[in-house]
Amino acid sequence: MSRSTVGKKPVVVYGASGYTAQLICEYLRNFDIPFIAAGRSHAKVAAALSRVPGIETAAYDIEEVEHETDTLAALFDGAKVVCNTVGPFTELGSPVVEAALKAGCHYLDTTGEQPFIRRLRDEYGAAFAARGLLLAPSTASMWGELDILIDLCTRHGAIDSIEASMVAVGVPTYGSTQTVFQGFLTEAYYLDAGRLTPWPACQLYEFSPPSGGLNQLLHHWGGGALPIYYEHHPEVRTVRVYGGFTTRELMDGVQRMERHYQEHLKDLPIEQRKAALSQFAASMQGSMPPRENPLLHRTLTSVIARGTFKEIVASGRGAGGYTTTAAFQAAAARLLLTQGPRRTGFQSPTGAFGSEYLRNTLDRLGLWRVLEVRELGGRACA
Repeated sequence: MSRSTVGKKPVVVYGASGYTAQLICEYLRNFDIPFIAAGRSHAKVAAALSRVPGIETAAYDIEEVEHETDTLAALFDGAKVVCNTVGPFTELGSPVVEAALKAGCHYLDTTGEQPFIRRLRDEYGAAFAARGLLLAPSTASMWGELDILIDLCTRHGAIDSIEASMVAVGVPTYGSTQTVFQGFLTEAYYLDAGRLTPWPACQLYEFSPPSGGLNQLLHHWGGGALPIYYEHHPEVRTVRVYGGFTTRELMDGVQRMERHYQEHLKDLPIEQRKAALSQFAASMQGSMPPRENPLLHRTLTSVIARGTFKEIVASGRGAGGYTTTAAFQAAAARLLLTQGPRRTGFQSPTGAFGSEYLRNTLDRLGLWRVLEVRELGGRACA
């Protein structure tokens, strides 16, 4: 497939018929960034974009494309940034990454899938860096907000252990539910004294919010991006990440499904396991949820950072996580198009874009705000 690069719009949103992609298109429109909305079905992408508020004032094209490296590279050629939302990323992500590299594009995505993030770092990070390109998976609400809070804590020095969490008021999308359940297929790791260590299976953890209130039940959520970001950090040696929703019944359901997998499914052939998990995930969330309501759907992010003689608590509050993810993607694209990345190759959100830029942009948009960064003993430190 051959496409002209003349007048090519600078950003490609791939998987544009999906829930998160629609929000990304909305925020690209807010930032006045022209984009290509791409997917396997022109009709589905067009129908999805028709629901995006203000889309009539956006500069965009719709492209139908096969999910294959060379075909995607031809589409990406002439663009500057690829925003990939097509998951599960562990299964579907590599052709998109390879196409972005081949076309000379910066790569962003919304994944929280630890095996995929680790693969990108180890197999593609150096190649992107060699071409002066950014490889930034997990440019998304949970991982970006926690990365900002960790940066605010570690900049004070003498920090070696991190406990990070996000609690959301809301409902996961179909894609997120599929990702959580497909995560049972692989080990989930936390960073313990510099080594990636498997989480115990079938466990939920009690979390006490820094602001008080009822304890929440949280899950390791597949291990996530942060242990991979910090695996080779010169000071931070332990990172544990927890995530979940305030609905305890939903979290109980995650635990029951993981226990069912361990007891009845884990020894089946891989394709049977995938099919069974997909079916169970669809039974919990089989359709696209309604647009997030900022008066109802909120997030609480918190970090406890410890050293031998120091403990710092940082917390933030935000509007809906999917909306904030879209803003992360659009803000990242804006910086890449105007200034370029702070660093190239495999990077966390703060490594790529800087915590102050991300923090200030989200605050300006009314989506997420740091509430406190406080050293034990009551001294504010940010």
